[in-house]
Amino acid sequence: MTIDVVIPVHNERENVGPFLQYVRTVLCPHFERVRAIVVDDGSTDGTFEIISQCAQDADLGFSVLGIKLARNFGKDMAIKCGLDRSDSDVCAIIDGDFQHPAEKILEACRVLASGYDVVHVERLGAAEESIRRKLGTKIFHFMLRYLAGAPIHGSDYKVMSKKAVAALKRFQESNYFNRGIVENMGMRAAVIHYVPSPRKSGKSSYSMYKLMRLTIDGVTCVSNRPLRLSFYLGTVVSLGSVLYAGYIALQKLLWGIPIPGFASLAVGIFFLGGVQLVSLGVIGEYVGRTYLEAKRRPQYVIDEEVTSRR
Repeated sequence: MTIDVVIPVHNERENVGPFLQYVRTVLCPHFERVRAIVVDDGSTDGTFEIISQCAQDADLGFSVLGIKLARNFGKDMAIKCGLDRSDSDVCAIIDGDFQHPAEKILEACRVLASGYDVVHVERLGAAEESIRRKLGTKIFHFMLRYLAGAPIHGSDYKVMSKKAVAALKRFQESNYFNRGIVENMGMRAAVIHYVPSPRKSGKSSYSMYKLMRLTIDGVTCVSNRPLRLSFYLGTVVSLGSVLYAGYIALQKLLWGIPIPGFASLAVGIFFLGGVQLVSLGVIGEYVGRTYLEAKRRPQYVIDEEVTSRR
């Protein structure tokens, strides 16, 4: 059996070399051919130089395909780039910061052999992270699953059959969200779990803002539920306004209570204005993505490649 290991990296100069050696140690004894497809997503710290050195290192012991993207296209596009180059029997997607244990790939392959096409390697517990980071991650996963209206596994760590990878290659949309698309393909999937390890060096580049953007991109990629929620919210507000108007009219006609003036009017205007702006923002997100899809631009641009001669 042959395997490709897709490793998206961004500013992982200190980690990428040791991680490739770690992958070799874990996987090479169990597969006929192991190839690491390392996609540098616009790093600025010289990560691709280390990838090139590893690809040219005859002592590394397995094949390395290094791809440098022309700019930072985002992790999902880096994953898509790696998947597009995969041609082995099995393909694994794993982060290059040591938080995803490569040993789980072996367990996932055993599960694949029992008739599955996708194995999600789901996070169990947490590594050493700040409270702010943990809170942001929990909010991201909650919003993603609720707003998408479908269960979406919270990790990019996956092992897939050649059939599943071939299906993913057909998705050419600009707003590519790998986790959601894998779920929506409907292929037979299983879940195993891992406990994340601390990063060997460096820190995550995902800020709260990036997590929020990823949530919006993920939801709009796989679902139109936010549009429906906007419709439901507008309906509820309209009905509430009618009921409130009837209530104050009855107060005036039956009991002679004066109709509240400026305060109630101002609250109503600001509330309705907020609802309208939120609804327009949701519609704008979908219209903007339709505009990007209509232009049919390439999903990513490759600046440089390096391949092992093994």
